Amino acid sequence: MNKSRIGVRMARISIIAGVYIALTAVGGAWSYGPIQLRVSDALVVLPFLDKIGFDAMIGILIGGSFANLFGPFGIIDFVFGLIGGLIVEPLYYFMGKWKRNAWTLTLASVISSIYIALWIGYCELHLVFGAPEWVVWSILASELLVLVAGGYLIYKFAERLGL
Repeated sequence: MNKSRIGVRMARISIIAGVYIALTAVGGAWSYGPIQLRVSDALVVLPFLDKIGFDAMIGILIGGSFANLFGPFGIIDFVFGLIGGLIVEPLYYFMGKWKRNAWTLTLASVISSIYIALWIGYCELHLVFGAPEWVVWSILASELLVLVAGGYLIYKFAERLGL
């Protein structure tokens, strides 16, 4: 791989990570905690895309992890977010490689929403921080909305751009 190609990939990864961090920060309190609507999570579907999939996976892992440092749970949220991303991002990437269509994207989004609700809602917020159990359902609802609806819109837009 030549140096210019490496530079393009590093720039793409950095831009995706930066956009994720910025969208999370702009969301403020809505991006963290028991009742959240993290709009930046709609970007989680980017690894599903053909031309930017792997770079997007790395960018979202970096952006998602570092965005969590700005929230009230700090380094613990960083670790939980990183581990969660190591499951969710490859899921989108490999499902996109397997069969890239709206149904596969929806399936990946539903699986990811359930996983995020259990990992972040139950394991992190409930078990570690003592949040009530209904947090799992709250996060599931918000992730389904953001990943299924928002992710689909991003997928369709990216498809039109030829990504």
